[in-house]
Amino acid sequence: MRLSRTSIQKAVAGVAVGTGMVAVTNANAAVVYDLRLASGAHSVNAVAGQSYTVDLWAIVSGTNGTNTDDGIQSSYAKILSTQLGSGGGIATGGITAAAVSTDFQSFSGTAPLHRNGGGADLNGDGIVDWGSNSTSSADTNYLFARNAGIVTGGTTIGSAVDVNTWQFKLASFTVTATTLGSGTTTFNLVKPNATAVTAVTYAVARVDNTAFNVSSTNQQGAYPSGGVSFVGGAPIPEPTTLGLAGIAAIGLIGRRRK
Repeated sequence: MRLSRTSIQKAVAGVAVGTGMVAVTNANAAVVYDLRLASGAHSVNAVAGQSYTVDLWAIVSGTNGTNTDDGIQSSYAKILSTQLGSGGGIATGGITAAAVSTDFQSFSGTAPLHRNGGGADLNGDGIVDWGSNSTSSADTNYLFARNAGIVTGGTTIGSAVDVNTWQFKLASFTVTATTLGSGTTTFNLVKPNATAVTAVTYAVARVDNTAFNVSSTNQQGAYPSGGVSFVGGAPIPEPTTLGLAGIAAIGLIGRRRK
């Protein structure tokens, strides 16, 4: 069974609405990624010296009214920072650690087949990213989450988004805001640089009980992920706070007129 582009677009659009996450551009793949804080939020007012846990989720969508035959086995990860505004939100710091989720660790004897990867400033913006710019998928700086077999929905691993969609937590990252700027720093999962004469497989998945691999020749819509942003400078007031401030201002004006 081959999924039409229109069907998959509808499925992924449903994921974005169901989770409240930021929808990816050109979302027309059955596998999409979402980076989010452990709280589920996609943005935080950063505090200097504070470390934050950011989770990487793979969201797999089918179209046949069940999510128990949609799943994922493995995925590579490369996370890249983007600096906006004066100094970004994080002026120094970045990703300082990563760990593949227990459900996506596998071993050959005692030798791990998964890997946590490594950090480096991959785009020269002074912030530590995660992964590599290498064209080889064997580069050990790429995080690689891997289960021994396809993990499908309807189990204790991950959670349902809707009747067509299941989400799986692949890994967790530690982001440290060593010093702050007055702008915003955003982290996104991006397409690995790995290339080969034959297609490089970035993720092994199953959609509607049919193999669906995200590869160098079939990765439209999977990248970039919904990202997570760290805002520097003064905290952004919550809408409720802004409303109370407005009411207080109106009250002061009324007193002055009296």
